[in-house]
Amino acid sequence: MGLFNRVPADLKYFEDKVQSLAGQMGGLRFGASPPGLVQELAAEVRQEAVRLRVRLTAEGRQGDLKTLRKAILSNGRFLDNGTYNHVFYPFVESIFP
Repeated sequence: MGLFNRVPADLKYFEDKVQSLAGQMGGLRFGASPPGLVQELAAEVRQEAVRLRVRLTAEGRQGDLKTLRKAILSNGRFLDNGTYNHVFYPFVESIFP
């Protein structure tokens, strides 16, 4: 992760949660992850993202939100192109418009 994508300490837990979801999404393609687990994790991440966006907006921390989004997208680069472009990237765009 580059210097400019440094996520604030209080948002690191969310970055880790999305990274875990990315790993599960990558495992779907090879049958290593059950679809139900991925759906459950995605719903949990989506709910947490809504709460996080509201909190950061109320605190005037839109810059931190943008940094978090960039870091999450760059961390997902380990996925193959199909999973990244068709599953992970659209998911991140839906939770951080």
